[in-house]
Amino acid sequence: MSTAALFDVTTAMSARMQSHSWETTPIARPGARSLAVRSAVPGVLAPREPRSISWGPSLCLLYNDACADMMDGGHPAALDRPLPQVGPESWDNVRPDAASALTGRPAFRGFMPLRRETHGAATQHCHTIACSPLHDGDGGISGMQCLTVNTTERVIAELMHRRELDSLRQLFDEAPGFMAVLRGPDYVYELANRAYESLVGRGGLVGRSLRRALPRIDGRRYLELLDQVRTTGRAFVGRAMPAQVIDANGAVAERYVDLVFQPIVDGTSGEVARIFVQGADVTERERAVHALQEEAREKDRFLAMLAHELRNPLAPIAHAAAVLRAGGGDGERGRQLGDVIHRQTAQLARIVDDLVDVARASRGSLQLVCAKLDLRAVVQGAIEEIAPLIERKRHRLDTHLPASVVPVWGDAARLTQVIANLLANAARYTAEGGALSVSLDTVDGHAVLAVRDDGIGIDPAMLPRVFELFAQADTAPTHREGGLGVGLALVRHLVELHRGRVTAASDGLGRGACFTVQVPVHVVEVDTAMPAAQPVA
Repeated sequence: MSTAALFDVTTAMSARMQSHSWETTPIARPGARSLAVRSAVPGVLAPREPRSISWGPSLCLLYNDACADMMDGGHPAALDRPLPQVGPESWDNVRPDAASALTGRPAFRGFMPLRRETHGAATQHCHTIACSPLHDGDGGISGMQCLTVNTTERVIAELMHRRELDSLRQLFDEAPGFMAVLRGPDYVYELANRAYESLVGRGGLVGRSLRRALPRIDGRRYLELLDQVRTTGRAFVGRAMPAQVIDANGAVAERYVDLVFQPIVDGTSGEVARIFVQGADVTERERAVHALQEEAREKDRFLAMLAHELRNPLAPIAHAAAVLRAGGGDGERGRQLGDVIHRQTAQLARIVDDLVDVARASRGSLQLVCAKLDLRAVVQGAIEEIAPLIERKRHRLDTHLPASVVPVWGDAARLTQVIANLLANAARYTAEGGALSVSLDTVDGHAVLAVRDDGIGIDPAMLPRVFELFAQADTAPTHREGGLGVGLALVRHLVELHRGRVTAASDGLGRGACFTVQVPVHVVEVDTAMPAAQPVA
């Protein structure tokens, strides 16, 4: 008999079991143990209650549709997996009953707290569990069969009816998530565990209505959802729902919660008398998800800008090459075309160098080659490097350098790169004919370099992020001087490698910007006559 024919009951789980590969598992091998399991499977698959078989030395799990619904996030990976691995949080509770059933003694637990995943939200439930041994034809025990019934609503209703609040409080306070019981149309707190009180930022909730205890929630969607559960009798499950709560300092904080509103029906009237609230604070998870999503968006913007930045120099290079190929490059015209090609290939080289450097910085493999330097000479070298861009945009550049040496210990090439990047950034974001300035001074044992411009400025919302990788104030393809959004991130990394720091300041859009670099002054004197951007021997 083929293994596909073992699961001939018409259910979703039987279809899944038929498509599962059993050939390498003991269930497909002949013998009393596998025969016992195959014989028990139809009785597990057909019922509407959650039923399962855990069989073999590893207690591999087979289960029906109702059991799959209870697992939510664990299904379908749980099929044919060892039971202790499927629910490690609940295994400690189940272990004594499993041990009893596997030694031939049926076990029944009328009140067992188990943690469950409900539509992705972790919740605490009460269950009635019956475990019985699964005998094989040789008189041995092949595993166990389990019947599981969710009795959360009934247990809470009975405990509330009998006023056994101490037992219920103990159950609540041991739960990993937040829990509360709300009574009547005014939603009066009858119970609230410590996790719930911590979430909402206040205790003493019992006996108070939701509106009085948490006035900020009045009029929000949560009250509407509670009304919906009370009138329809249907549970509500929410994932990553925003909630305003009070933090430890008394301030309003935005959190995200997974939660379940479970109606508790009065046995006499048949109406919803209470609502059981449970869930978990998933703020950190959601922040991580949002951060990853934003990172992905920034990378997409970066790739779009990279394509634009590469296209800019390639177009004039292609044009110049076409003219030369057509024989139109004689004399002065040829020299001009050569200048175009030289300038634009240099721009391409800078783009590639920035990409390589930022990749090294991200991996932590960017190394410095340090020597004693006069920072004044480094500044002069950076100005010479950026001079063609400044001249092309007809900027006025004011330079204020001290008369005496500014000695630092650093990598001349990397410090030149820092200052050149800041100057290029200022030039890009300053209109033609604008003003730039570079000043250098020493303050409290640090060399302080400031690069200022009267350009477009920085939006206050953007200011905290200007040194982040791929951050870009204007990423529209029409922004001719947009840059890649990696230059300032590279500047920060290089400055920090020199044990310094870089900051940005702006009075807002249209009011220019100032970038300030501070690095420690080196105590050893430096030769004042050294060439620009060259280390002292």
